[in-house]
Amino acid sequence: MPDSLSVPKFFLKRNNAVADCRSILEVLLLGTVKGNNMEIVADGDDETEAVELVSEIFLDGAGIWV
Repeated sequence: MPDSLSVPKFFLKRNNAVADCRSILEVLLLGTVKGNNMEIVADGDDETEAVELVSEIFLDGAGIWV
């Protein structure tokens, strides 16, 4: 994992709702549960790497035990 990424715009989208990933409150307010589809949107120098890293978190279950 890199020391830091330069991604000035990073969002999660679910249905018509959009959350700025710099705000954990916005992310939580998406109300996403296991099985929901989301879109990860990034714009910046490290956008591809950032999307891959965040995708891995969700694909691994985001540390949520069911």
